[in-house]
This record gives sequence, structure tokens and C-alpha cells, in this order.
Amino acid sequence: MMIPLGDEMRGSYTEWHKSHVFLNRSRYGEPDSEVRKKKETEFARRQRALAAIVKRGPTVFAAHLREILGIPADVAIGVPALPRKLTPSEFRNPSLELEIEIAEALRDLTAFQASQPLFWTVCHTQWLEEDQLDRNTADYLLGHSTTGKPEKELDRAMRNLMRRLGGLHLERGKVSVLSDCPIARAWWRARIACEATGYPGMTLTPVEAHTILHASNQAWGTLVGRAVKRITVINHPQARAAILSQLSGVDRDESKINGQPLESIVSVASQALAQFGVTRSIPHQPLDELVMVVKQAINVGTPSA
Repeated sequence: MMIPLGDEMRGSYTEWHKSHVFLNRSRYGEPDSEVRKKKETEFARRQRALAAIVKRGPTVFAAHLREILGIPADVAIGVPALPRKLTPSEFRNPSLELEIEIAEALRDLTAFQASQPLFWTVCHTQWLEEDQLDRNTADYLLGHSTTGKPEKELDRAMRNLMRRLGGLHLERGKVSVLSDCPIARAWWRARIACEATGYPGMTLTPVEAHTILHASNQAWGTLVGRAVKRITVINHPQARAAILSQLSGVDRDESKINGQPLESIVSVASQALAQFGVTRSIPHQPLDELVMVVKQAINVGTPSA
């Protein structure tokens, strides 16, 4: 059984974020103001100290996370194990096949658990301890998302760290856990793929739907970002099913359909369903009617909002 995530732990986690990622800089005045310079110096000092801990490897960093979160060293965390040890590149950008493996290994998680950045940070604490992640922690936690090379700006490295452990929710809101944390993203793609393919008339299999969702991180970000921030009607699985049904021809190498970027198509389709949902209840409409709305929007090329 997993340890509970209490209010005290949540508060400590939030303060940890606030202490290492410089948010709302403008509130401290102009860039050359003394107040802002002092704050930037304070943040830089804390960021350097945390980066040094991360670079010492998974055992040291996991112990630091336990201390921050108030989890005693002798208390088992109790989250499921990853399917296998991940390399730095696999952690930053899991392949489709690996995402499916990860989702299967974590199949017993609930959507409520998986929606919380703190939950994923606690998971990563255990995975670091159990040697399920590579020992080169600086590469996959602090480094560039594609190359793993050190970031020139320490503040960017801190943002990478928070995003990959569970999401930078203080700056990016609820969507961050779905789009910025690689392991969480894998789980959510699998869940959404399964939900969207469970409707009569839906010809895609869960793996085919997951393939589409994996084809472009930009398109994925557009889909979940619109659903969370602006167009809540496409949170319904049937709306996603309608969108996914029209994306089966995606070129995985170029993330395009007939030369059109996947994220643009998702944006157009989402906006069309939002307009349709103003006067109709999405959950009560037949899937084929929603598919027609999406298909017409894509063919016409409705401008995205």
C-alpha cells in the first residue's frame, strides 16, 4: 500500500518548488532593481545547491526528496515498479513501445493519483532508490529534453527537474503533469487511448490510438492543454474518440497528415467540437455525428482559436 499524501507533504512539496523556480519575476521590480537582483541571487544559490545534490546520483537525490517530503528513511513508499531500468534518453522521451510497457506496469493507478504532480514525485523517489533510473541523474533530470546536455541557464535546468519529476504546476497548471512529466504522460496517453476506443463504431484499437497520441508531443500538448485550460467539452472520451478517428493517417516521422502538422489539425478539431458543444451535449451525441463535425472542420481548415 502506498504511503498517504497528506496536507503537510503537499505544503512542503509546494514550498520546495517555490524555493527553486523563480516565478513571477516582475513582482520584484525591474530587472536592474536592487530587490530583484537580491531575489535572483537567493534563487541562484538555492538552485546551485539543489543541482549539486542531483548530480551526486540517484541515492543521494532520493534521500533529499525523502527529507523534503517528510518521508522517513525506513518507511516504504509502496508504488508499482517500472517495467525495467530506463536509460536517460528513454526517460526523457519514451518510445511508443516503452510507453505501453510503462502504462501496463502502472495499470493499477487511479486517475486521481495520476493527476497529482506530488504523486509522481513520490513515485520517482522510489524509482531512484530502487535503481530503476540511470545513475546519470543530471542528464535526464536537469539536461536538455532532447540531447540531455547541460542547460546554459540554471533556472531552465530547475524547470526541467520539476517538470520531469511530476510537472511544474505552479507555473503551468494542471496540464503540466499530463504533458511535462514523461512517465505520467505515458500513463495518460494509454488511459485516454483506451477510453476513446471503447465506443461502438470506433475502429481504432487502443494501441493504434496510443500510436497517434505518441506521434507528436506538440499535438498531445494541444489536445490536453485545450481540454484542461480552455475547451473542457473535449475532456469527454467520446470527443477525443472523434478526433482520434480522423488522425489515423499520421506520418510518425514527420507528425503530419497530408503535409499538415498534427497539432494544427488537433487544434482545428478541438475548436469545432467546442462550437458544436455550445448547443449540444457532447456525451449524448452519437459518435458518428461528432466524427462528422471533426471531419468537416479538418477539410475546411477552420481557424484555430
